[in-house]
Amino acid sequence: MLGLPTFTAAVIIGITLLWIVYTAVFWVVSKDWHLADETPAQEGVA
Repeated sequence: MLGLPTFTAAVIIGITLLWIVYTAVFWVVSKDWHLADETPAQEGVA
């Protein structure tokens, strides 16, 4: 990859892939966090 040693390229690609997976998992887990902030009076209000 652009003349980099194999190990360096693997580290760069590995960190990038881990960051993408971390972000995707966080997005899925936190998708409904806004529901925890609603009070009973706010239910049904978008």
